[in-house]
Amino acid sequence: MPKKTLILIIQIILICLLLGVLFLQAFFQEKTVIINNINPRLDINGNIIDAHDGGLIKFGKKFYLYGTSYGTGNGMSKNYFTVYSSYNLVDWKRHGQLIPNLKPNKRYRPHVVYNLKTKKYILFYNSYSGTSWNGRITAAISDSPIGPFTVQNSSINLKYKNPGDFNILVDQDNQAFISYTAISKDHQNYVEKLTPNYLNSTNKISKPVGPKGHEASIFFRRNNIYYLIISKNCCFCSNGSDAKVYTSYHALGPYEFQNNINLNSQGKIIIPAQQTFIAEIPNKNGIQYLWMADLWFSSPDGKKGEYKCGDKFPGTKAHDFQYWHLLEFDAFGNIKNLKKFINKFQIKINK
Repeated sequence: MPKKTLILIIQIILICLLLGVLFLQAFFQEKTVIINNINPRLDINGNIIDAHDGGLIKFGKKFYLYGTSYGTGNGMSKNYFTVYSSYNLVDWKRHGQLIPNLKPNKRYRPHVVYNLKTKKYILFYNSYSGTSWNGRITAAISDSPIGPFTVQNSSINLKYKNPGDFNILVDQDNQAFISYTAISKDHQNYVEKLTPNYLNSTNKISKPVGPKGHEASIFFRRNNIYYLIISKNCCFCSNGSDAKVYTSYHALGPYEFQNNINLNSQGKIIIPAQQTFIAEIPNKNGIQYLWMADLWFSSPDGKKGEYKCGDKFPGTKAHDFQYWHLLEFDAFGNIKNLKKFINKFQIKINK
C-alpha cells in the first residue's frame, strides 16, 4: 500500500474517532437544574400548574407532566386531564386537555405510556359514576404524547371490580402491568398483567400485596427488583400518608415488605403528602428516581379547600402543588427513608 494512501486512511480513522468522541460528549452533556418545593410550579405564561395525582415521563428529549386538572372544582366532579412539557423540568408549556370535550365526572390518576409494538401512546385513567365509588380503568390511544387521545376501552376487564388508584409499568421486554387498589376488596392492592396492546387484562394476577385499606400505588423497576409502594387511604388529606415498600424479583410477585419510607423513628409522617408516581430521570450516570407526592391543602393563594371524601366542605384544589424528592438506595436495593422536607435541591439531567 502506498505511503500516502496509508496516511490518508489513518487520518480518516482519526477524524471518525474524534467525531465519535464529540458525539458522545454532546449526547451525555448534562445540565444542573434546581427543583423548588416551596413555590408552586409555573408554566411559561406564569400560571400555576394545575396537574395533580398523575405522572412525569420522558419521551424523546422532552419531559411530560400529566395530571388531573381541577379548575374551579373541589376535586369531586369537574375533573379533566392535561399535560405540560419541558426540556429541563423548570420551564413548562401547557398543551391543554388530553381528551377534548370530556364530560365532567370524578376521574383521576392519568398515566401515559408508549407501546413500542403498536406505536401508540396510551392514556390510562380511573373514573367513577355519580356519588358511588364503582371505579373503572379506561384506556385511550394517541399518535402523540400530548394527544388528543381517543378512548379504546372504557373499562379494562380487571380481575377485581371497582379499581381505584393505580399505576402502569412497561417492563424491559415491553410487557405491561397494572398495579391497582381493588375497592371491592376493601382497598387491597394487586398487580395484573395487561395484554400485548395494553388495552385489556390477561387476568394473570398477583396475590394481594400489603394490608387492606391502602391506595396510591407506585409501581416501578430498578435493576432486577420490582417495587410496589402503597399508602394508607388518604383522600385529599392535608396530613399526608405513609409509604410502605414491597419488593419482588418478579412483576407478579410474591412481594415482601421492606420498610416504610415516609415514617420517622417515632412513627410520624415525614412529608405531609400522598405519593402519586416515581419518575425516571436519566443522566450520564444512569437513572435517578424521583418520588412525586401531592401536597393537598398547599395552595398559596386561597384557592384551596380540604375536601375529605364524603364530607361537604367546599373548596377548589387547582393550585395545590406537588413535592418532589430524589430517592436513595442502599447496596441491597432497599429504598432509604425520605429526608425531612427539602425546600430546594439540585438535579442533573441530560441536555
